[in-house]
Amino acid sequence: FKFEYKYGPVEAFKAWDRKLERWVIFKIYRQDVIRRASRFKKLVNEVRQLSQVTSPHVARIFDFGKQEKLAYVALEATEGIPILEAVKAYSLAPQEVAKLGKEMADGLSATVEVGVLHRNLNPDNIVVTKEGFAKIVDYGLGLFVGTANVTNVTRSGYLIGKEGYVAPELVAGGRSSELSEVFSLGVILYEALTGQLPYKAEEIVTFAGIGDLERLTATPPNRLVQGLDLRLGKIVMEAIEPKPEARTASASLLCKRLRQWLETAPPCRPISQIKKKEKEPPPCPKKADQA
Repeated sequence: FKFEYKYGPVEAFKAWDRKLERWVIFKIYRQDVIRRASRFKKLVNEVRQLSQVTSPHVARIFDFGKQEKLAYVALEATEGIPILEAVKAYSLAPQEVAKLGKEMADGLSATVEVGVLHRNLNPDNIVVTKEGFAKIVDYGLGLFVGTANVTNVTRSGYLIGKEGYVAPELVAGGRSSELSEVFSLGVILYEALTGQLPYKAEEIVTFAGIGDLERLTATPPNRLVQGLDLRLGKIVMEAIEPKPEARTASASLLCKRLRQWLETAPPCRPISQIKKKEKEPPPCPKKADQA
């Protein structure tokens, strides 16, 4: 076992499956999840639903169980690097970023189709594999679509999700939905293309708090990246619309728009054929240091 992280009642480890000889991410859910029957039932249902997802762009669930005062889930251990690291390491062209975006949207659409939301989409949860494909990982905060009165704000006022990627309606206490997932995915795409977030986290909190989302504006990507296709910029801007009713209506529609753009965009080399940029070697020590 190798400890990965802890989030609330969940601890995650990277573990070696000796029977099938493969690495897995082993999540352990502590007592407060087991004690409350309603929470445990939601976890069981979520795992069952996610196990039905067959998209290659979502990490698979291998096993689930309960032992004494603990519950556990074994998930696919995706080998790769987070998407923003991949963009920098391989100097990815907009076409390749759009391809990754299409794959992310495809994976998101597949999970929504079985009735589960991620609720914490951010660049750390999008892994680019060595083959050059995007994969969504870590559904530990997942939630059923249509769950009544469930928001990303806990009773203690803590906002679930990474600042800057959480949709404005969730910051204001609204319900999680496919539209809020689309916003998070759109922000990731925007950052992958431009190198910066479309909105400052504090601005989202301020304007969402007073219900004035019209004052929340982002610079179009083509103004930040010379030569970027206006059509691609428009697709991304529509995905990050502050008002949910004006946003791209679904993950499947975002996937479709990116696919259509890629069909007319100039071809570029896939990630698997691009040599990863090596880090610059450290400077030679000075004579004094050598002594």
